[in-house]
Amino acid sequence: MTELTASLMQTFFTRPATLDYLGSLDQGLTYSLHALLLCNDLAGLLRTMWQGVAIDEESLALDLARAVGPRGNYLAQQHTVDHCREHLWPSRYFGPNLPLSSDDRPDQDLYARIDQDLRQLLATHQPPPLAPELAARLRSIRERFAASYCG
Repeated sequence: MTELTASLMQTFFTRPATLDYLGSLDQGLTYSLHALLLCNDLAGLLRTMWQGVAIDEESLALDLARAVGPRGNYLAQQHTVDHCREHLWPSRYFGPNLPLSSDDRPDQDLYARIDQDLRQLLATHQPPPLAPELAARLRSIRERFAASYCG
C-alpha cells in the first residue's frame, strides 16, 4: 500500500494527462486487481485534491468570523452547514465508510474489504455487448491471424 500511495502522491504533484499504471506493483513488474481497486479509490482522492479550495469572500466568511469571535461556536452557524461537505472524498475503503464491527460482523482489514469487493465484482460484472459491426471486424482479424500463424 505504501508503494501505491507514494506513486499516486507523485502523480498528484506532476499531474499527468493519464494514470497508466494503476494496479502495478514493483515498478510495473507485478499487476494486481486488488491494487487496481485500491488505486481506483485513491484516484478519487486525487480528483478531489485537484479541484482545489476556493478562496473568496463567501468561503472565507470574515464577517462571520468577526461576529462569532474566537470563542464562538462555528459549528452552529448556517455558513458551516452550507459549506462543510464541499471538499469530501467519497472513499470506498477509508474514512466514515468503514464497516462497523458487530457481534455477527467483525471489522475487516483493508485487504479483506478489497478482496470482498473484487470477488463480488468478478462474480456479477457483465460487460456491455459489442456493436455487431465491431464484433464482425474482430472476428475477421482473428481469422486472418489464425490462418497466417496456424496454417
